[in-house]
Amino acid sequence: MKLDPDTRRAFQTGGVALDLSSIAKGYAVDLCAERLRALGVPSFLMEIGGEFVGQGVKPDVQPWWVALELSDVAPAPGEPPATDVALVNLSVATSGDFVRRRDGVSHLIDGRTGEAPRGGLTGVAVVHERCMDADAWATALFALGAEEAFSLAERMGLAVVFAQRTPDGSRTRLTEAAEAMAE
Repeated sequence: MKLDPDTRRAFQTGGVALDLSSIAKGYAVDLCAERLRALGVPSFLMEIGGEFVGQGVKPDVQPWWVALELSDVAPAPGEPPATDVALVNLSVATSGDFVRRRDGVSHLIDGRTGEAPRGGLTGVAVVHERCMDADAWATALFALGAEEAFSLAERMGLAVVFAQRTPDGSRTRLTEAAEAMAE
């Protein structure tokens, strides 16, 4: 592949595949939400494969609540039994390996090393204005591993919930932006 940083273009000479699955569902959700808005639908919850956009509020004036599924490990003592997010004109996307983990190995890889992510993450959820961005960030953060991902998410001001395997169960960690949303 030839990269031209001046024009921000890449030329692929063959033999390489580009997999856009880390943004495809989020992008599709955004497109559907755009169409619903264009049709004048003031309030809806759109979901494709676990990626969500919530627009407006429900008829009872409650937000669109989404229960995050970020781990197959029971919560550690002192951890909340569940994590829910309210989507009012927001999106949420998740990435994780607990559903597709085989023989203790993640199906996701760190593109820098070609190896499974380290740090025991089971899931990452990103709340963002655009679902495609949330989808891309969730996958990228998961692939980075727990500590590096948390540091990057904080630097970027992202609202992120991380779920991590520990010997005593699953523990959640929220970025400052996510904590601010929870208040």
